[in-house]
Amino acid sequence: MKVLSIIVALIVVSTASFGHGTETHNKQETQKENSSEMNANEHMSNMDNDLSQIHLDQTNQAYQKYVKVIFEKKCFDCHGSVTTFPWYYKIPGVKQLMDRDIREAKEHLDMSNDFPFGGHGEPAADLKSIKKSIEDDTMPLFMYRLTHPDSKLTEAEQKIVFNWIDESIKKLEANK
Repeated sequence: MKVLSIIVALIVVSTASFGHGTETHNKQETQKENSSEMNANEHMSNMDNDLSQIHLDQTNQAYQKYVKVIFEKKCFDCHGSVTTFPWYYKIPGVKQLMDRDIREAKEHLDMSNDFPFGGHGEPAADLKSIKKSIEDDTMPLFMYRLTHPDSKLTEAEQKIVFNWIDESIKKLEANK
């Protein structure tokens, strides 16, 4: 009996010393806690992504309704998918120059597929860049304007575009 008591005592002591002491762990509870934390973080991330997508969708809807028609007339020859080439496009040298300019324009900002535009910027950065180009009178390029005198935005068109840009930037940057 004494031997049995010693064995039981050793088992209890060894479990307490080499295990987790007197702590008890419920494996399911630990998994639930970790899962809850992860789900909360994932939920917040998903919510941010959903808001971002809603803001992008709203910006695109406003773009299609108010701004696209302006950009089609003023910007799409270089920044869109369909270019209306003038008669002199067929002149050797001119063709290569125009092709290079259009390729470069689309690398910066490609308006072929609505908003957000393709290119190398984030949507809000693209909008700020467009606004700055209009304010600084650097778009359309001077050489383009020489042969397309109506390519510059009118004051009324600028107001529409600037209003869309300003409202869109507020939405897009709201959840940062």
